[in-house]
Formats: sequence, C-alpha cells, structure tokens
Amino acid sequence: MVAFNYFCTHQGGDLSGTYKGDTKSLGACPLHLSTYDLTRHGILISGQAYQSLPQVLLELDGDDIYAVGVFGLIFGRYDNLQG
Repeated sequence: MVAFNYFCTHQGGDLSGTYKGDTKSLGACPLHLSTYDLTRHGILISGQAYQSLPQVLLELDGDDIYAVGVFGLIFGRYDNLQG
C-alpha cells in the first residue's frame, strides 16, 4: 500500500485537490503545470518537474494504517525525517 506526497517536485507547489480519478493522476501543479501518473509510481506526465512524486510506504495493522517509509526526497527537505 502506498500514498504520495502532494508537493510538486519542481518548486513545491501544493497538489492537494488536483487528483483526477478518471486518469488516476495528480496535477496540474498551480505553479508550472506538472502532472503525475499515480498508476506508474508517480512518474511525471507533463510539466517542468524532473522527478517522480515521493511515495509514502504504508502498512496496515488491523484497522490502523502506519507510514513506515518514504521513497524519494520530499520537496524542500534535505532529510525526510526532519519535523
């Protein structure tokens, strides 16, 4: 199970509210129109970004869901563990 970070990898534009269920994509970014394919690991479809969206690895434990790791660096951070 996986989730995706919602900050564009180009300049950190907020992608929340841009999910398109018909194409299972996220975007276009309000800053520079980057769009990501969530069926292909968050790969860039179009726009100026140069990296896929970071993926948040999730684990299910009964009725609880836990984030247990991140694949890729979240925009604006030098370390995904910082607060």
